[in-house]
Amino acid sequence: MEIIKNIIEKLKNTEYNFDKESEYLDEIVNLPVELEKEIIDYVSFLSENIDEDNEYYFVFLLDALHRRGSKKAIFDLGSKAILSDEFEDKEFYATLLIKNDFLGTEKILIKSLEIIESFDEFGGYAQEKILEYLIEKEVEEAYPQVIKCLSDVAARVRATALHFIRKFDKQESSLYLVEMLEAEDWEYNILFILDLLKKWKKADFLPQIIEYSKEEWVKENIEINDAFKNLINHLST
Repeated sequence: MEIIKNIIEKLKNTEYNFDKESEYLDEIVNLPVELEKEIIDYVSFLSENIDEDNEYYFVFLLDALHRRGSKKAIFDLGSKAILSDEFEDKEFYATLLIKNDFLGTEKILIKSLEIIESFDEFGGYAQEKILEYLIEKEVEEAYPQVIKCLSDVAARVRATALHFIRKFDKQESSLYLVEMLEAEDWEYNILFILDLLKKWKKADFLPQIIEYSKEEWVKENIEINDAFKNLINHLST
């Protein structure tokens, strides 16, 4: 383990430099296979003593393990990180687990959707990547967790959740979508929801949709206003 510690110490004592970091990364990647367990043990040690600094080195070494092809270790350590509140870089862990694509990845990523929350409307990259992966892999059983994403503060997460719903034609989500209209402030998502309700011909919600159509935020946007009118006409026939 001393070899790994020494490389990390060099990294700690070097002012950030991309070329130097790449050099240290290559040192880890090129260590002999006999030292694989020592690398994994050191990464595990960092995971048990996580803070902002240690997470930086944890991520650095996970990247090295990925380049070494250590799929089982990446799955185990990446899963621990993405499911724990103590680790912050959820986008990195999501990306790494998706690239690694080890047996059981789908279940871990589904579970992670229950835990990860966007900090603001500009976040949500981790959930977006996870949802795109689940859509690509056609993991329909993620639906209950996807519903949670409809109320995420990041518009991109809500949008990708809507794509999941359309992909699997989840008409049972109609009530959630109608309720979502009350708070949704992103035009793309509003139009997407209206299009789904039109496609599914959900006339049961016509009274509620008519009430929404009278609100100022609808009248002030020509495209949204027209979409509401088209939906109301479609559901009324």
